[in-house]
Amino acid sequence: MKIKFFFLALLILTTFHFMRFSIGSSLPTYIQYQYVDGRFDDFLLRFLPLVFSFINLFLIFRILEKMDKDDMQITLMVMLLSPCFIYLYGTFNGMFLPLFFLLLGIYGMLLSGYMVSVAAFIASAALNQRFIFIVLLLVMLVYSKKKGKILFPVLGMALVTLLFVWTNNYAMLDLHAMFTSYFTDFGAEYGLGIFSVILAVIGIIVSWMRKKDFAAVYFLLMAICVMALVDIAMVIFLDLAVSFFAGIGLSYLIRRVWYSEILKSYVVIILICGVVFSSGAYMKRVSVSGPYHGELQSLVWLKDLPGKKVISHYDYGYMISSVSGKEPYTDKGYYLSSKSKEKIVLSDEIFDSRDYQKISSFLKNNQIDYIWITQDMLHGKVWQREDEGILLVLENDFDKIYDYDGVQIWSQIEALR
Repeated sequence: MKIKFFFLALLILTTFHFMRFSIGSSLPTYIQYQYVDGRFDDFLLRFLPLVFSFINLFLIFRILEKMDKDDMQITLMVMLLSPCFIYLYGTFNGMFLPLFFLLLGIYGMLLSGYMVSVAAFIASAALNQRFIFIVLLLVMLVYSKKKGKILFPVLGMALVTLLFVWTNNYAMLDLHAMFTSYFTDFGAEYGLGIFSVILAVIGIIVSWMRKKDFAAVYFLLMAICVMALVDIAMVIFLDLAVSFFAGIGLSYLIRRVWYSEILKSYVVIILICGVVFSSGAYMKRVSVSGPYHGELQSLVWLKDLPGKKVISHYDYGYMISSVSGKEPYTDKGYYLSSKSKEKIVLSDEIFDSRDYQKISSFLKNNQIDYIWITQDMLHGKVWQREDEGILLVLENDFDKIYDYDGVQIWSQIEALR
C-alpha cells in the first residue's frame, strides 16, 4: 500500500513540475525567493522537496498506523490531493524540512523514543520558529492521550495559543480576505481546498459520537485555526488536521447505508471530483504563474547598476532582493506583518499619481532609484490602462533604461543618462 501512495505522490509532483517546465518558469512562486539567495540551482530546488515528500509521507503513514486509524488510506489520499501538499513538496519553501523533524518527533513519541523526539523537535523549532508552538500543542495532545486527562492539556493549548497571538501582529479578520487568502479555490497562494473542508466538517460531525476520544483533537484543531488567523503560514498544519477529519468524513459517506444508493453514488462522486478538480485547478494556476525568464533576466541585468532601492508591487519584493541584490521598497513579508500597511498605501498612491513633484519627492525621500514594472502590473495587477497614473509621468519625465521581454525599468539616475 505504501508503494501505491508513493507512486501517486510522484505522479502529482511530476505533473506539477512538467507543467511548470512547459512554460519556462523557474521557481514555483515569487515568495519562494524568501528562502533562496543564489545558493541553489533550479534542479536542487525541485529535487529536495520531492525527496522529503517521500520521507514525510512515510512518517505520516507510520504515525497513522500507530494510531490504528481505520480511515488511513482515505486520509492519505485526501492529503496527497490537497493544495498544501503540492505547495509543500512542489516548491522550495521554509516548511517541508522542519515538518520532517516534527513528524520524526511525533513518531519517536509514539515509539517512546523521547530522546529522539526532543532532538527532532528542537531541530524543527530551530529551522522555523512557528514549530515551537506546534510542538507545545502536540505535547499537550500526547499527554492527554496517555494520561486520559483533558483539563490540563486544554488549558495548556489555550495558553500556547494566546502566547502565539500575542507574539504576532498580523490578523486576517476581513471576511473577503479570509476566503482569498486561505482557500485556493478563491485564489490563495496556498491553502485549503473547499471540498476537503466540507468533508472535514462531515468528519467532525461524525466523530462527535466519540467526542470523549476526540476532545483533545478538537481543541488542537481550534488552536490551529486561531493561529492560522494570526499567521497564514499555519494553514499548512491546519491542512493536516483537515485531511485527518476529511478522511473520517469520506469514509463514513462511503460505508454508510443510504436509502438511495444512486443518490449516495452521486454525492460521493461529486465530493471526490471536487477534491480532485480543486487540486488540479490549483496546479494549473500555480504552474502558469511567474516568475518568468524575462523577469529574472531583467533583475540580473539590474544587479550591476548603481543605486540600492527598487519600487514595484510587493509580490515581487523577495525576488528583487534575491536576484538583483537591491532593496525592495516593500515585500510580501511587510504586507502580511504590518497592521497599518503604510508602505503599501504610499506605493499605491504613487502608482496612481500624475503629480511629478509628488512622485519625485517620494522617490528622493525614500532613496528609491528604480521603478520595476512587469506585464502583470500593466494589465490588472496595478493599472488597467497604459496612460493610467504614474505611467503617463514616466513617459515624459523618466528614462526607460530597460524594456525587454515584458519588463520595464525606469530611473532618474544621472549616471545612467
